[in-house]
Amino acid sequence: MSWITQMLENWISVTYLEECLNSVVHPLWLFIIPILLYSFWLFFYIFYCVVSFLLYIYKKMNNQQENDFYSKFWDKARHIMYHCFDIYGKIWHGYEIIGLEHLPQGPGIVIFHHSVSLLGYSFFVGKAYKEKGRLCNTVVHHFLYNLPGTKILCDVLLLRDFKKAECVEILKKGHLLGIAPGGAREAFFSKDYSLMWGNRTGFAWLAMEAKVPIIPIFAQNDSEVFRTFGNTRLARWVYEKTRCLLLPVYGGFPVKLRTYIGEPIPYDPNITATELAEKTKTALENLRDRHQKMPGSILRALSERFDKDDKANYFLLESERENKLTPPLTRARQLVEKLLQELPLQYALLDQEQKSSRLTCFDIKGSLVFGKKVCFDLIYLKDFKKAECVEILKKGHLLGIAPGRATEANFSNDYSLIWGNRTGFARLALEAKVPIIPIFTQNSCEAYRSLGKTRLTKWLYEKTRCVLLPTYGGFPVKLRTYVGEPIPYDPNKTATELAEIAKTAPENLRDRHQKLPGNMLRALSERFDKDDKAN
Repeated sequence: MSWITQMLENWISVTYLEECLNSVVHPLWLFIIPILLYSFWLFFYIFYCVVSFLLYIYKKMNNQQENDFYSKFWDKARHIMYHCFDIYGKIWHGYEIIGLEHLPQGPGIVIFHHSVSLLGYSFFVGKAYKEKGRLCNTVVHHFLYNLPGTKILCDVLLLRDFKKAECVEILKKGHLLGIAPGGAREAFFSKDYSLMWGNRTGFAWLAMEAKVPIIPIFAQNDSEVFRTFGNTRLARWVYEKTRCLLLPVYGGFPVKLRTYIGEPIPYDPNITATELAEKTKTALENLRDRHQKMPGSILRALSERFDKDDKANYFLLESERENKLTPPLTRARQLVEKLLQELPLQYALLDQEQKSSRLTCFDIKGSLVFGKKVCFDLIYLKDFKKAECVEILKKGHLLGIAPGRATEANFSNDYSLIWGNRTGFARLALEAKVPIIPIFTQNSCEAYRSLGKTRLTKWLYEKTRCVLLPTYGGFPVKLRTYVGEPIPYDPNKTATELAEIAKTAPENLRDRHQKLPGNMLRALSERFDKDDKAN
């Protein structure tokens, strides 16, 4: 370096340049900067070495000579480590596991998304061992297994670079086997929990050969605990060429972590490995889409960690949809129903006044509006697809539909129905073979009213479907909901004829129970008139 500084001094006529550069570019910085950037990986490695050393002492103190890590000798060590995992997960991440009953009694392959830290999967392994007594082997990269000083820890935790024959033997013994098809590529370069499996179907071949089910699991907010930086095209190119790149990591945030265990995908000899792999990928993506808010956000994940009333994703499980709501969900649902004042009043009141345990689902637009999805899902408001509607009806639930939708809400005059030629609800009733129940809420349009009903706003709405008119009101008017006679299923009627009958029924309810034109003062007087039994 001295000859370079000497040349620069002669060229630019600056003295003491060597002393200046030595003070700025000190050789020590060449070591400090990489240590700071890779501090997570260094801590991870040192921690592994320390625990491995303790396990080695434990082995020698008990004169254990065998290398059978499935023996009962290692159960105590495993139990202590998994108990420490559990305490750390509860304190730092408020960890919860949902769907543990989906784990089969016998063997199975657990498929998961590979995050940087894999904390969600690690906590799952500990819970499965503590609560179900299940040992879960995990396939890891040979680089991790062959790290000096960590082998005994990997063996005790059943982390190994298993060969295909070993995997089959493990499954035949009745154990679980965890595989992340995305591997390190998915951990370093995946964005927003995307699955980077490529054409990998080895786990599917393994499941078919061993004739075992595949269990997809997903850890909510797992990628928000630790994040990588330096995710560039150059880094990706280096990784693809060498397969030994470690990106710097930062984090350790106490975000909320939940692991969701999906329904097992049973063994089916009639499908190929490629089809099974695609089916597994779809199942894992469905878990992700149902339980992970996108794009990932550290701040939102932190707020979920410290929100005691946050039970946002419990309602998404089918088992909980069909059973009675848990007490926390009941409280959350009551709170949401009080807050959703902008919902159509007849829907909210009808749902609250039901004394039976039947679920009522409402087909609405805009259930994905930011900040409302959790509330809407809690009280079963969603933009259901046709297949979902049929499934809801076949389960014996009710389904609420307003054919007029926002057009009717914004531009209807005196409770007129603006349905146009919509007959989808009638086709749905015919397909599911269910009756149609008309309802009408007296004075519902007097509680809140909109401003700006003009031809221009109507034209804008028809063109864009996204116009929101200003609203005023909240008046304590008298509200009554009238439930009409059901229109029975009739296979001899067409959808158009059934839609016309269904339109006539609420119009008859309206004409019988609503004084027209609507009047807020009259509706208010009816609210406070104790003797009012007009309808």
